[in-house]
Amino acid sequence: MALDPLKTDETLDTPVRAEADTDTVMLWGCGAFTTLSFTVFFVSCWPYFIWLNVSTLADLGRASLLGLLPATIVSIIGARLRGLAASCGAVAGFTVVAVFLYMRIQQAFVAGMMKQAPMPEFGREWAYLLPACVVIGSFILAFLFTRKDHDRKAVEEAVDSFTVH
Repeated sequence: MALDPLKTDETLDTPVRAEADTDTVMLWGCGAFTTLSFTVFFVSCWPYFIWLNVSTLADLGRASLLGLLPATIVSIIGARLRGLAASCGAVAGFTVVAVFLYMRIQQAFVAGMMKQAPMPEFGREWAYLLPACVVIGSFILAFLFTRKDHDRKAVEEAVDSFTVH
């Protein structure tokens, strides 16, 4: 028959574990980066669309806590599971969140100056301070929680697949 095995395979004493090829390693890394960056952004920003008024420190703190705490937990889990690619995705997501926070806090000041909303009870430095803390904190999280042994092994396998023997 045309689809029968050829019976030319050699028999092995022990099963051989399949090696990860470069394409699979790249696909998992890119997928982890993209997934975690979008997840961190959406999880961090949803409270600001529920509670639109961030003119008090209590409102700003509540929205930040309800968004940034789950995003931090998700980024730690991703960094432990997928290594450096996921950590970089988390840093990218938190960087976009920092830009969003800067614009959201500036929007509260503009609305206050136009008498459309109360003037925020905190100073303008919060528009720089909170986003800077988010970005610095994301780098610290990436440094502390990235699984290093996983990445070293993946890099060695990828280099070995390109090496001519």
